[in-house]
Amino acid sequence: KDIFYDMCLVEPEQAKSGIDLISERLKGLEDSIQEGDRILQRRLSILLASAYTLTDDYQKAGEIARKALTYAPDSFNEFDFKELGRFLADAEQYDEAIALYEKMADYYTKSWGSRFEPYYRLGLCYYNKGEKVKAKETWEKITEVPKWRTANPWYFQRQQDIFLKHQMVDEAKSIVEKWLKKYSEDKELSSTVFLQAGRVAEIKEEIMSALDYYLKTKHKVVSESRTSDWIDEYILRLFQSRADIPTQGVGMEAFVEKIDKTIKEIESSAGSEEIKQSQQTALFVLMARLYHFQG
Repeated sequence: KDIFYDMCLVEPEQAKSGIDLISERLKGLEDSIQEGDRILQRRLSILLASAYTLTDDYQKAGEIARKALTYAPDSFNEFDFKELGRFLADAEQYDEAIALYEKMADYYTKSWGSRFEPYYRLGLCYYNKGEKVKAKETWEKITEVPKWRTANPWYFQRQQDIFLKHQMVDEAKSIVEKWLKKYSEDKELSSTVFLQAGRVAEIKEEIMSALDYYLKTKHKVVSESRTSDWIDEYILRLFQSRADIPTQGVGMEAFVEKIDKTIKEIESSAGSEEIKQSQQTALFVLMARLYHFQG
């Protein structure tokens, strides 16, 4: 399928000949009741729908996808769910897409697959359909895991990206607060949680709160002997954006005071002297970058 799709992208005129070729092949399978032929019909239908999307005929692609749902439905796998669901959603046939993605979610749960794909796609259908409450409830399921499984920071980060992309900031904050209560002391998850908390606070124009979370992220990352320069970019951007929020009265002094306070807290804290020195050095570098940025 990917080879065919790429060929059509390179030579769009191939899409028309591809449509004719696949349509002819499907006609030859119409009367077959063999399981293998029905699966082949479904896969050829996916190719056919792909070709129609290249001609921008999304309604036709959705029509083909809807028919393909009847071809050996008990043998659907990840590829079938994703492709057919995409064609239905692109054709704005949201009810059919939702029904399919619900089956996809069940399939992934049973097969130990990623929860992100089905719940992201399902929530997006609800969102585009105008049912934002259901979209929120569905996207919240992305990070739900059984008690005996470890929470996945990648799922959490992607979940936050989804909420923020769709301007559902309060929903993102609500989830961040839950994760802060549960994972702020967790060795594997805390840096991701602090970073996302900072992002949400920054969007809500809570400048000093965002700075605090970004500094906690930096502190955690350095303590794990990882480079933290990338976190400085968040803080420099925050410093730049605070000029657009004059009502908060957040100036250079407030940033420097907060960083200096953090340096002193590290000095009096327990732990390896080597790690503490690395943490303090990273903060001095950050402070120097702020002064340089300020001119």
